[in-house]
Order: sequence, then C-alpha cells, then structure tokens
Amino acid sequence: MAASAQALIPFEKDRPLQPGDRAFLGSIYDEPAGQVDRSELLGNVPQIVCSPAKSGKTTFLNQLQSDQESLASTGGQATLPVEIRVENEGYSDCNLRDEVSFRLQSDLSITFLDAIKTSRIAKRGARIILRVVSTDNLSDAALDWLLRGVWALMEDPRAAREYQVQVILDGSFALDMMTGPKSRFPMPQKYPREFTRREQEGFVLSRLGEINLELSADSYVNLWQATEGDKYLTQALCLELVDKTTDGSVKRNFRHRQRIKPDLLRGCLDKYIRNAPARDPLGAAVARCFAELSNSSKIREFGLRDILKEIESGQWEALSPEVQRLAYRGGIIRREGIFPVRLRAPLVFRIFEELRGRVQQVRALMDESYNPEAILDRHRDAAKATYERIMEAVYAGTLRILHVGMGQKLKDSEVKVNVAAWGEAQYTGVWEVETDRSVKENDTVWCVLWAWDEDGAPPRRRSEVSAFKIG
Repeated sequence: MAASAQALIPFEKDRPLQPGDRAFLGSIYDEPAGQVDRSELLGNVPQIVCSPAKSGKTTFLNQLQSDQESLASTGGQATLPVEIRVENEGYSDCNLRDEVSFRLQSDLSITFLDAIKTSRIAKRGARIILRVVSTDNLSDAALDWLLRGVWALMEDPRAAREYQVQVILDGSFALDMMTGPKSRFPMPQKYPREFTRREQEGFVLSRLGEINLELSADSYVNLWQATEGDKYLTQALCLELVDKTTDGSVKRNFRHRQRIKPDLLRGCLDKYIRNAPARDPLGAAVARCFAELSNSSKIREFGLRDILKEIESGQWEALSPEVQRLAYRGGIIRREGIFPVRLRAPLVFRIFEELRGRVQQVRALMDESYNPEAILDRHRDAAKATYERIMEAVYAGTLRILHVGMGQKLKDSEVKVNVAAWGEAQYTGVWEVETDRSVKENDTVWCVLWAWDEDGAPPRRRSEVSAFKIG
C-alpha cells in the first residue's frame, strides 16, 4: 500500500505504540488507570507486567511510563527512567549484576538491594523508574537474583522510601510463574486487557467512520465471535477489511459513507485464517507453537487438539509446565488478571482446523519411512531436527517440496531411493547426496529432499537433501 494511503489507515498491529502515536487515541489501549491506581504509579511498589506474545505488553509499558511522568510532573518530583533490555537468551546473573551496577552507577554489588543502596544517581532527588524488559531471556540464576532483590526491596519499606526506586519487570511465562500468588516471590501482577464487546464496537465504529465505512450489526456480532475482543486480532481483521474494501487505496471510494456487507467480513476472516501463518506475525507465532506442541506429543495433531480443548475448557493448570511455556511464547492464550487462562480467541482454533488436513497429510507421508529408533545413534538427533523443521514449515505454510523414503548407498555420493513425494507420484531414482564416513556402500539410509520459502521480499527458496544411516 502506498505510503500516503497507509498514513490514513486508522488501525495498527505488531508495532509497540508510544503515547504520542495516533493509535493511542480512541481507547485502543486503555490507560492503566483501571489496573494501576495513582498511589502505585507515584509510589515504589514493583510492577510486574507479564503476558503471552503479541498481547500489547510493550505498549502497556509505554503508556505506564507516560502516566508516571505526567503524574510526577503534577506531583512535583521528577522521574528518571532507567531501562535494561535483555536481548539475548540465557543472560547470566553475572552479566545482569554488572549491567544493573553500570546503569545505576553503583558499586559492584552481590545483591540487587546493595546496588540500589550504593547508586549514585539515586541520591540526586529524582525517583528512579528501573525497567527490566524481556526478563524471560534471563537465565534461571539471573531471574532468581533479580526477583530476590525486588522482593527484598518490597520487604524493606524504609529502603524503598529512602532510595525512591520503583522496579518494573516485563516478561512472559517464567516471570508469571515466579511472581504469582503461589510462587516464592508473590508480587502485584498486571496484564494488558482486551476490549469488552461494547468497547470493540465503539472502537471499530469510530475508526471506520474516519474513512467513511461502517459495519452492519451482524458484522459486529461476527467480529466479536471470532476475536472475543482481542485487540491485535480486531485490528488485523479490520486491516484486511479496509484493504479489501478499498482495493489498497484509501483515497479511492471514500467520499461517501459505505456499509460493509457481512459476507465481506466473513471473506476477510477466512482469508486471514488461511494466510496468517505465513503473512502475519501473530499467525506465524501461533503456527510455530502448534508445530512445537504437536511434535512434542506422542499422538501429534490429536494431542495438540486435546491441548487446545483443555485450555478452552479452563484446564490450564492440568497442563505440563513445558506445554504452558510454549503456549505463552506462541501467544495462543489469554491471561487477564485473576481470571482463568483460556484460549486467546476462537480464531486460534479455526487456524488449527484450517491447517490440520495439510499437516496430517505431510505427517503421514513422513511417518511411512521415519523411525527414529532405527536411525544410527550419531545421526538420530540430526534426523529428528530435520523432521521437526519440516513440520514447522508445513504449519507455517512455507513448505514447497517434500520427497522422502528409504534408500541404499551405491558409491561415492550416489543413493538409490524409493521415494514418496508430497502431492506427486511415488518413484524410484538415484539421488546425489553427501554422507559422512559412517555410511558405507550398500548401507540403508533414510533420505529427505525438501524445499521451503524463507522470509524476505520477495521470499527466497531454500532446499536441503539429507541421508541418515539406519542401523
């Protein structure tokens, strides 16, 4: 879409919003006033902000900081924001201690509380707002060190008052589990909330009205039934709708008010469900989560379906920690305060149902010849990784070619293979494929040739051919 037209689109998705952004207007994201009262914003109580992927967490943090600065300006005490962003997974406790000491201009300290007490910037009169972002990238030891320190600060009101520091932690599954009511460090938790039905209708009515579009009453019902107020999905579907209605040009067709027919919204909904795994950031995260959950289940897609049903029926606590972690990371769930964890939206299950037929077809093709127990020990992990990457590609909608079967090493780099091909006829042929020295002439091998599209503009086609020894 042209830049001039794009500037007129009244919807946003997959971009952390700043308080000055137009998308903050009209209650796209509610100010935290409904969840965080004035005394908390101006006080030193830690704020724990944790939610699944693509739930507006960063935007919530930005709004929280803006509100703190606004209230502080009227209250007379300046704020000093200090941010530590944990970019790399497995960030160690030693690195975190060094970073905290550097940011707070503290003596190198063994404990977080010591770093606060020796901070030179904490003695300048401003209230420090220390934000640690992406805490799920911290190692277990680093997160434990941080939470012990924040807990000690909570338990020592005198230190909190004297040093005027408020800590805000941003994270996902690990942070949620480590700070929940039944955890070792129970702290106040905040979750970005979604639209109510009335708020969703008011938001869409207002935003479409800006470009002379309106939905029918039936369309509002369909939108709610698909999203149940999820802010990301609401805007993703509205973007599809605007693009379809205007043929990609907002300046065209918008001189007079137009009512969008219910059939058009249903068509956009179907299109989003089909294309989301390959074209939408949330859809890609959901598809990757589906692949990881099904690959980890002994009954594959049937196991994944059972997991989704359990979440949908409120059985979150019955799931294993690893399944819960993957569900958080994939953004397939909704977490709202004291309410039970549930499926993010009915749309998530519809994406699974759309994918299931194609995925099971590829899975069946692979499983005709794939037997991990039969593969040589030294090749087993690599074979399993190849299998799982292929399944991730089919879930993501990027798999293009798949030939798989059993073969026999002939000589040098030649292997005779009996091949089952995805969407094509079976055949027997000779492949040229490099093998390591453990594979000798006449050895039996499991062979895979596949191709997939990588992200990019335009997408780049990649391919790979492998042979793994049986025995």
